[in-house]
Amino acid sequence: MIKKISTVLAKGTLFAASIMLIVAMSALTFESYIYDYKGSSVVKLTRTSLARSGGTGFSIKAPSGKLYTLTNAHICQIGQTLVAHRQDGKMQTVSVVKIYPEHDLCIMTAVQGVRPLSIASSLKKHERLWLIGHPSLRDATLESGHFVGPTTIRLRSKCSPRHQQTVNAILTKNPNLIGIIVAEQYQYLFCTKEMTANHINNIAYGGNSGSPVLNKFGNVVGVLYAGSPSQPTASYIVPLKEVHKFLKDL
Repeated sequence: MIKKISTVLAKGTLFAASIMLIVAMSALTFESYIYDYKGSSVVKLTRTSLARSGGTGFSIKAPSGKLYTLTNAHICQIGQTLVAHRQDGKMQTVSVVKIYPEHDLCIMTAVQGVRPLSIASSLKKHERLWLIGHPSLRDATLESGHFVGPTTIRLRSKCSPRHQQTVNAILTKNPNLIGIIVAEQYQYLFCTKEMTANHINNIAYGGNSGSPVLNKFGNVVGVLYAGSPSQPTASYIVPLKEVHKFLKDL
């Protein structure tokens, strides 16, 4: 009897171990698919070929059928043309096509030989997500997490030229104006802007700006554009509806 029980337990343990192994192998295969296959659509965008200043972008196909590189508006502000570094090491110059005035999004010309990612139709709360990008402009990394929920954040951004002219005139009389940070001799003006966001807890760092965030189907649910230096898991992406609004007119 004891021998029979031991045999049954041994078979049960072997079965459980086999299931765990299958699950582990499936997870590794899936993440390899996301990182290697979907990740090949992601590029590093830098001011020069030396890759000292920039962020991340990725290939997409607009509803019109045209191919583009999607990234953040604040990445496009680095320069009218940037160097795109493919995952295979090849480089190509891309140019700004259009900056979305309603959020932190920008379209650049397409990178040749890079397959486009598809844009998801929806995003559910607590949905599992994967972030692919170039933190600190290093090689591409894959970070897993989930969608925490919608929110709004306050960001410091450069004022528009028209706003700068107006504020310059005001600052001549009142240099201590509340809400605006002025650099030395009033040469650089920054304004605080409130922006909508989807909060994810995937870890992100500088250089991840413009990174695609993918769901379990490998489709884009948002574009990373901000984070918190003191809390790496407080990452913020451009909401999916804004991505759809921007792409539909291209």
